[in-house]
Amino acid sequence: MNLHYTLFSLGNIIPLNIYVDSKELEKDISRYKERFKPYNPRKKGYNRLALSLTSHDGGFSGSPDLDSLFEYNQIHNTHYNESDFREPTPFFKSSQTLQTALKPFEGSIGRSHILKLDKGGFFPPHRDGDNGSFRLFFSITSANHYVFILDEQKISLKLEQFYCLNTNLSHSLFSFKDNSLFAVFNIDLNESSIQSIYKNLESF
Repeated sequence: MNLHYTLFSLGNIIPLNIYVDSKELEKDISRYKERFKPYNPRKKGYNRLALSLTSHDGGFSGSPDLDSLFEYNQIHNTHYNESDFREPTPFFKSSQTLQTALKPFEGSIGRSHILKLDKGGFFPPHRDGDNGSFRLFFSITSANHYVFILDEQKISLKLEQFYCLNTNLSHSLFSFKDNSLFAVFNIDLNESSIQSIYKNLESF
């Protein structure tokens, strides 16, 4: 828990000096558009899909990496957590854009995916409770496509910029347009990954 406090002593929204070219990434994604699977498939009507960047076996089945791990573990008597999904999929391995951006966190990347929300797609308010990892986000599409709320405050994510967000706080996401795209990375919470955050803080 001390590492969690150390990290978020920087704030609950930590902009990083790490960027991607969204146009190049969208080209990469377009080659794998048939590989998107329902995200958390038990939640009907939430209008969410995802493309696995890492999974348990490096495949695109979405099971169980795109499921609710809490619910999956309860149903199947398993004990998966974010760090159990480390095998990069062909998409992740082939995307030079992502490989370059994630270099500082190499070896610490767990369950990760591209999220796609169409008009009306949403994540209701919730908290992520795995203190063994933290989450990096970036928006691939413009912020006028969606609203992101963290700790009851609307936040603005600059296009293409990586952020470390404290998702132990209540957060929600609502899309107003089709094809709102985001990348979500679970990163092991350890001294090395925290040092990578400090080394890549946004320069003001």
